[in-house]
Amino acid sequence: MSGEKAIEEIAAPRRARLFRTPVVAGLLIVIALLIHTPSLWRGFQYDDFLHQYMLRYGMKWPDAAPTRLYDFSFWSWTAAAENAGNLAPWWVSPDFKVRFFRPVSSLTIWLDSLVHGNWAAGYHITNLALFAIILFLVWRLFINLGATPRAATWALAFYALCGNHALPVEWIANRNELCSSLFVIAMMLNFCRYRRLGGSLRLVASASFFLLACMSKESGLVGLLLIGFYLLILDAPGRRETFFARCLRVLRSPVLWIFILITAAYLAIYLATGHGTTSQNYATPGHRTFTYIGRLAALFPLATGSLFFGVSTDLVFTRPQLYWPVLALDIVLFVLLLRTLWHRLRAIPLAWFAAGWMVAALLPMAGVTLSDRLLMSTCVGSSLLLGVLLDSLGDFRDILADRRSRFVAAVFIICSIVIAVPVNFIRAGMFSAMAAADREAILAADIGPVTNRRNFVFLNSPSTLLALSMQPTWTVVRNDTNTVTHFLAMARLGEHFLRESDDTLLLTFDEPFLLTHRYERIFHTAEEPPPPGRIFTTSIFTATIVATEGIGIRAVRFKFRENLDHSPCHFLVWQSGGYHPATLPPIGGRLDLPRPTPTIPWVP
Repeated sequence: MSGEKAIEEIAAPRRARLFRTPVVAGLLIVIALLIHTPSLWRGFQYDDFLHQYMLRYGMKWPDAAPTRLYDFSFWSWTAAAENAGNLAPWWVSPDFKVRFFRPVSSLTIWLDSLVHGNWAAGYHITNLALFAIILFLVWRLFINLGATPRAATWALAFYALCGNHALPVEWIANRNELCSSLFVIAMMLNFCRYRRLGGSLRLVASASFFLLACMSKESGLVGLLLIGFYLLILDAPGRRETFFARCLRVLRSPVLWIFILITAAYLAIYLATGHGTTSQNYATPGHRTFTYIGRLAALFPLATGSLFFGVSTDLVFTRPQLYWPVLALDIVLFVLLLRTLWHRLRAIPLAWFAAGWMVAALLPMAGVTLSDRLLMSTCVGSSLLLGVLLDSLGDFRDILADRRSRFVAAVFIICSIVIAVPVNFIRAGMFSAMAAADREAILAADIGPVTNRRNFVFLNSPSTLLALSMQPTWTVVRNDTNTVTHFLAMARLGEHFLRESDDTLLLTFDEPFLLTHRYERIFHTAEEPPPPGRIFTTSIFTATIVATEGIGIRAVRFKFRENLDHSPCHFLVWQSGGYHPATLPPIGGRLDLPRPTPTIPWVP
């Protein structure tokens, strides 16, 4: 009995440690969900109204379907689009295309609409449930990849509390990021188990999750690279191999070719069905190649600053003038991080795989304007890298005993855990306040009751996001399909109107001119602005480009279809914190509008 008692005493601490790890993981998941619980009271925000608009009123459009909520091809001047409501600005290029193939993400929102109707909290509950599943799966993935319990727990802490999750979790329209991340993680988890335990069902599950990730968001294609990195780095045989021999072994792997064939089939269908983009806001290696390369070069330090040190990329997004100072700071941090990781982790294969995950997940991000909300999948790699790094420093006693270890641990724990918690609240709160201010400004517009179809022309705008979401927000909240909105500009610009005739206005912009803002350029496809003389036709006017400068439009002439003094169009101007009826000048007269005040100071 004494021997059994001794064995029991030795085994007890081990069982306690094994028990403590899932308990800590569970607590981290609960804390992460509590951080994002305020989203239940934030309602629909920006693109959420566009999705509601499409689900409630857009299904009558040609080719419309609940699986195509991220397909914005209807934002071109077609009879169907005009009859449903004006969603495109007058300067939309004839070859404009932003068609994303995301049927899985679309279906989840459509199912929410069937279950919850217009109860926004129900959609947010779905987001929280998806996030909880992601956190559990990512913890299991860290363990299955070979991380020690301590490294896996650290990695989960970094991932669960990451400040970059604020919008993917709390913005319904950003669910595509949630779905894609979930399926990529599930893919790798099943692939790890397949390579360790075998079983064709695990391989089938992994391949299926890969396809679901691609059908949730285009960035799901990184799954192919992750499979390759796993085979190259973590699945190596016991014998020593040269790097070239490793690459040959991976390329000969039948398992890799299964994922290559799935990728080829997906891309063939994607391109054959006309999906893709021509917008100036998007770049790919085959479309605007040099722009893509330039963005990619800046992406690595910018993402490093966000993922490891809490330097938000959204600072650059909302304040473009901060681009170079923030980039310079992030380059310094990037170099210091590489030096630390190389010194500590260069001999650990799992660290190399985590770094590979980061690189793979960042590659698609170079095609868009970087934002923290796009880094959810990338955060898996950075969190695992930090978990392995802190595990290499030893336990708390080892860390406290070494000054350098104390400094390294303190920097990352403070930046990525301690500060990350309030950062989540701040980012989500700022976005919510911005969305609420624009929403209230839209609903407070002096439009009045509308019983017949009427056109409202907005002379200026206090927010590009307000202008983008005006039509769907008004239509959904007011249930008013008779009001059609037209913005002459989206960005906050100084404007000067000259009344040339009964039906014609000449509009001149102060610098920075029309089309220089990123949201205005969403609808433009060329690097240069439309040339003088180019005519755009809408349902109520024709717009002729008069003068351009740089990448912007300096002057444009609007010729309306009827006399402006007796026109069925109603003109609104932003002044005194709201939209009010505008009085147009007499023939030969001028109307000068200064740059409008924003709805909230940091609104883009």
